[in-house]
Amino acid sequence: MFVLDDGWFGHRDSDRSSLGDWFTYDKKFPNGLEHLAKYVHGQGMKFGLWFEPEKISLDSELYRHHHDYLMHVPGREPTPSRRQFVLDLGIKEVCDNIYQQIKRVLDTVKIDYIKWDMNRHLTDIYEADLPADQQGEVYHRYVLGLYDLMEKLVSDYPDILFEACSLVVADVLTLEWLITCLRFGRAMILCC
Repeated sequence: MFVLDDGWFGHRDSDRSSLGDWFTYDKKFPNGLEHLAKYVHGQGMKFGLWFEPEKISLDSELYRHHHDYLMHVPGREPTPSRRQFVLDLGIKEVCDNIYQQIKRVLDTVKIDYIKWDMNRHLTDIYEADLPADQQGEVYHRYVLGLYDLMEKLVSDYPDILFEACSLVVADVLTLEWLITCLRFGRAMILCC
């Protein structure tokens, strides 16, 4: 298997940009990912692709058009970690946007495997649309949104193997995703 890791999307020339922009970086792949995937398959290998769908870079098209997708506490600077920030997956519109972006890639490129990464801890756990007495629900809503996103992808793309790698909420989240994958007759690899 050939797995194309970080850097294939948006305009990602460093770790400071493009998380949240799940479209092919034309400068790096002028013939598109479809061309690379066909070449890899032609060599008798499977083709895999890296995603980090839970995160966002401030230097991204997604942030420029939807700064409200960033999980943050109003009136405070958002907390960066590894030069990235957390998407508020507790908001359905955010999950739908990420799903549609990934779907566009999966519908145009023959992908056999997805490495789903999560390279930072969660911070700024707050949702501006919720009243103060419901702020304790934000993390739970985030996880439920993440489960829905994962389950929809696994269900809609049953021939793709999804690997959960470096997930922060590993114990509960990957177990739930494993159960989700098995429910659809899927295998799941867990990275340690």
